[in-house]
Amino acid sequence: MAEARDIYQEVLDVLSRAILEGNSDTVLRLIPLPHAVRTMSGQIRIATEAEMISTVEGMQASLKGNGATDYIRIVDEAQFTGENEIVGEHTSHILRNGVRLVPPYRNQLTLRRADDGAWQVSATSEVVADTRWPILLPNARAGDGSDT
Repeated sequence: MAEARDIYQEVLDVLSRAILEGNSDTVLRLIPLPHAVRTMSGQIRIATEAEMISTVEGMQASLKGNGATDYIRIVDEAQFTGENEIVGEHTSHILRNGVRLVPPYRNQLTLRRADDGAWQVSATSEVVADTRWPILLPNARAGDGSDT
């Protein structure tokens, strides 16, 4: 059986690449709808494919519009909480040619194994102070991992 950290990192890598490239199909495959995103300021609900496509387009536009060349998310910890569930935390890095655009910030995902065996994001919690979606270049708070 694969390690929780390896599964979590693979999902992060695929999603990060899809968001940076604006690949809504991949995001929709990995994040079933409806989907709720908790932030420090409230909760955002994405209920339809059109909302998710708009979200991905908005995130990509924000990243590219600010010159981001890399959107890297690295697992900090992940563990199985059941046979078909993984809960983890990761740190997100948004870079332009190796230079940080924003301080690193921490997030949490819950992954669930779908009936076909694929891992999908069932819950998202972001340490950003925003209730707009898509979250445009995050407003990360001090003490959220930005010192790492």
